[in-house]
Amino acid sequence: EVNDFVALSGGTTSYMLAYELINSSLGDLTILTNSVNISTLIIESTKNFRLILTGGIPRKGTYECIGEIALRAIRNFNIDKFFVGVNGISTEGGITFSNIEEAEIAKEIHSHSRKTFVIADHTKFGVMKPVRTLEISEINGIITDFVPENLNKKFKDLNKNLEFI
Repeated sequence: EVNDFVALSGGTTSYMLAYELINSSLGDLTILTNSVNISTLIIESTKNFRLILTGGIPRKGTYECIGEIALRAIRNFNIDKFFVGVNGISTEGGITFSNIEEAEIAKEIHSHSRKTFVIADHTKFGVMKPVRTLEISEINGIITDFVPENLNKKFKDLNKNLEFI
């Protein structure tokens, strides 16, 4: 929406969302991210989005900034919508990550956001990674290509207000 303040986690799905935002009709958007490659994509685009990069220590491979510097930056903001890419989503484990530092960043952004949307393709469903990050009941929606039929009702049982987009 116009004038929204959104946050994007790192990861390939978030990168694709950033690409879609750049190619959308949206013009007046503030984007917070801890992702070096997403920030580069936005900076090099023709959009005049306001970009806030958290800073911190970038991880090789994921290009996500982690650590106290990033956490401190996040604490300064009130975010409208958080779009978080995840490593797994299941009824048993909730929203899970492989890396504890990236999970800490996601938890912090979530705690400063009015709404949180998980962005995940169908391969992440039924997957449980080691770091339990958020519960299904804590999120507002799941943006995905396909929800396996057997999980749809189970997720709704855990969160009756959950939206599938």
